[in-house]
Amino acid sequence: MNGLDHLISRLHAQETQLPLHAQQARDAAADLTLARAKSRAPVRTGRLRASVTREGGRVFTACPYARFVELGTVRQAPNPFLSASADMLSYFRLSQQAYREVIR
Repeated sequence: MNGLDHLISRLHAQETQLPLHAQQARDAAADLTLARAKSRAPVRTGRLRASVTREGGRVFTACPYARFVELGTVRQAPNPFLSASADMLSYFRLSQQAYREVIR
């Protein structure tokens, strides 16, 4: 068995673990995004910051005025606390780490 055959057989053996590792990477990236969004959310009453949450890999807020804070209005400059918190580079690194663990 040559090196490529060995790698292919190991990949097939690890195939069932790949979705689990990918989900763990997604969850780690979502936790990071959630922490950043909460720390960047402006606080007047604390309602906006407290409303930032996550389900699976999705970080969001159900606060009715969050979009006005995020995108701004005619009278208020945007304060992109949520979109600025999403760091695709961190997600890529966490995903890359998860895939490396599967290949080992």
